[in-house]
Amino acid sequence: MQGKVKAMKKWLCILIIAATALSLAACSEKEESADNPDGMSVGHVTQTETIYLGVLLPLSGNMSVEAAKAKAAMETAVDIINDSHDIDWDLAQNAGLAKYGNAKLELRFADCGNTTVSCLAAVGELIDLGVTAIIGAYDPYMTASAAIVCKNKGVPMICGSAKSNRLNNGSYALGDGFVHIAMSTDQETQLFLEYINQINIKNDLGIKKTAVAYADNSSGNDTEQLLEAA
Repeated sequence: MQGKVKAMKKWLCILIIAATALSLAACSEKEESADNPDGMSVGHVTQTETIYLGVLLPLSGNMSVEAAKAKAAMETAVDIINDSHDIDWDLAQNAGLAKYGNAKLELRFADCGNTTVSCLAAVGELIDLGVTAIIGAYDPYMTASAAIVCKNKGVPMICGSAKSNRLNNGSYALGDGFVHIAMSTDQETQLFLEYINQINIKNDLGIKKTAVAYADNSSGNDTEQLLEAA
C-alpha cells in the first residue's frame, strides 16, 4: 500500500509540474476578451477550462505491467486534482487548479510500445490531438526520440521516469522545451553507494565487495560504468 501511495504522489508531482508550468504558456496565446468562449480570465492571463496533457507509456510489451501501474497512479492523481477530496493535501481541497481558474486536467494516453518506430507513431498521435505538453517515456532511447519530435513541433516534454545521463549531458539536442525531472543514473547510483557505506559503518558489517545485477539497457549500462569507476 505504501508503495502505491508513493508512486501516486510521484505522478501527482509530475502532473502538477506539467500543468502549472505549461498552462500559462498554453493560455497566454489567447487574448483576454469578454466574448472569448474558450477561456476564463484570471489576473492578466486567460485561463483554459481544461489542460490536455499527452502521456507516452509502454502499455504493451515487456514493460506493460509497470506502465499500467503508472497509468493508474496518474489517473488517481488527476482525480485528486480535478475533484474536491477529504485528503490533507492542498491540491485535494479544490476542484481543479485553484491558481489557474480551477482549470481541470485531462490526460491523453498513447502506447509507445517497445520500439522507436512505435514511440514515434504514438508521439505523433498525441501531437495531432493538440495536447499542451507530453509526459514520458520509460525508456531513455524512446524518450530522446520523442523529445526530438516534440522540439521540432514546439511541444514541451517532461520526463519523469527515464534515468539515463544522456538525457541531461547534451548527448541529444533536445532543446529548452525538454524538462528532465527524474533522478539521473549518477544521482541514484551515488545515493546507493552512500547508503551501503552508511549501513556498513553503522552496523560494522565489514562489507568490502558487492555484486551488481543490471539491465542491459541505457540506464543499466550507465549504472554499471559508474559502479566500475567508484
